[in-house]
Amino acid sequence: MQKLPSVVLCIGFTILIASVIIGYLVVPQVINNKIAQQVRIVNGSETFQRWQDVPLPIYVKFHLFNVTNANEVVSGAYPKLVEVGPYTYLQKRKKVDITFHEENDTVSYRQIMSYHFQPHLSNGSLNDTVTVINLPFLGMAHRAAAMGVMSRYLLVEYLKDETIFVNKTVDEMLFKGYHVDLMTQLSSFTGIQYLPNDTFGLQYGKNNSDQGLYEVFTGVQDTDKFGIVASWNGSPDMPWWEDDNCKKIKGTDGSIFPPFVTTDRQLDMFSADLCRSLRLLYEKDSEVRGINSYRFTVDPTVLEDPIFNRDNMCYCTQQGDRFDRCPKTGAYQLNACRKETPLLVSLPHFLGGSEEYLNHSGLTPDRKLHETFVELEPNTGLLLKAAKRIQINIELRAFKFIKQLRKLPKMLLPVVWVDESVMMTEVGAERIQGKLLNPKSMAQYGSWGGILLGLIIIVVATVIYLLRARRKNYAT
Repeated sequence: MQKLPSVVLCIGFTILIASVIIGYLVVPQVINNKIAQQVRIVNGSETFQRWQDVPLPIYVKFHLFNVTNANEVVSGAYPKLVEVGPYTYLQKRKKVDITFHEENDTVSYRQIMSYHFQPHLSNGSLNDTVTVINLPFLGMAHRAAAMGVMSRYLLVEYLKDETIFVNKTVDEMLFKGYHVDLMTQLSSFTGIQYLPNDTFGLQYGKNNSDQGLYEVFTGVQDTDKFGIVASWNGSPDMPWWEDDNCKKIKGTDGSIFPPFVTTDRQLDMFSADLCRSLRLLYEKDSEVRGINSYRFTVDPTVLEDPIFNRDNMCYCTQQGDRFDRCPKTGAYQLNACRKETPLLVSLPHFLGGSEEYLNHSGLTPDRKLHETFVELEPNTGLLLKAAKRIQINIELRAFKFIKQLRKLPKMLLPVVWVDESVMMTEVGAERIQGKLLNPKSMAQYGSWGGILLGLIIIVVATVIYLLRARRKNYAT
């Protein structure tokens, strides 16, 4: 019996098996357990501090559409649009009124958002003047169209001197806002406050404000629920929609995601300003600052024509007899959650939208510029890079009972598109490399080294065994 090669062979197999078990079972499980312990919202932890006061720079870029042929549009021509901007703001987020609910494994909070103009990152000044549709006027025209004859007549009397287009500064159109005399008059007559302070601005009142009371899962009891929104303003549903498919709040707020991301996972993001949850699907493997990532983009069916995708029918609140009032592919209505203002959301430049929208607007969509996406580190679910890009449009059509609006063309008129983007800093990337990826790589290299060593020992033991067997045969 050859004791030496047998012992060496056993050592080789032991090293080989141990390397496989440690490298592919033990170490990954230890790392995953460590990730699960850190990816949770626990008061005083590093994750909590970064969650409470978001350290990443978030930039919000506003692109306004200037109408260059306003007089022709009044006579029925389609508008000629020139995109101006971007006007860039640094957005800072800080969570306040934080309360933990251990019995539900949740934490509630409000998130204060502040905006700070960045001239060096902008193409233009806030004093730039743009010609835009008179949104308060058009909103009241749509409201009048839904009224009875007598009520409509009374309202139209207030609208008769309004102009279809107005010239405003960028600052007035965004955060500063401008006073609307029409709203003051209507409020005095009806007793209804249509606009805060009778002032209109696309972002008026949003600086240093919050979007309501959020309640999210902490991930302490269930890592898979980390960051998932449990309720908003005390309800798991959105109040504007009737069907469960539309009103149910799904996903996170888009800033954090559960760990252990797989390519077959569906990511859901709830956005209070969009009045709905969006669904994102895996697109491809990518890389951010040297870190491998999974890139997810908006599922095309999210904005599909309700006629073809009945799941979207509940977002159409003005269906008509044959669903002819529903938006076509690429847009959905916001009027239900915007006091019946005829606003519609789309991707910028109607990316992925109906040809009708593109033909009437003359815009040119570009996936690189206009696509909404998130890129996540697969192990931790950390957000490495993201961009939420949306466009706000208003429904333009003729109103025979208002003389100024009798010849307006029928179309979706783009007003502004917004690019809210964030990217992991180099310091953050180095921290991920040092705490997660480098140890994981070292474990893998060590495992391969052990496997290689075990194979070498097995080969050596086998050679020794064969040589001794050969000598024994010769001796006999």
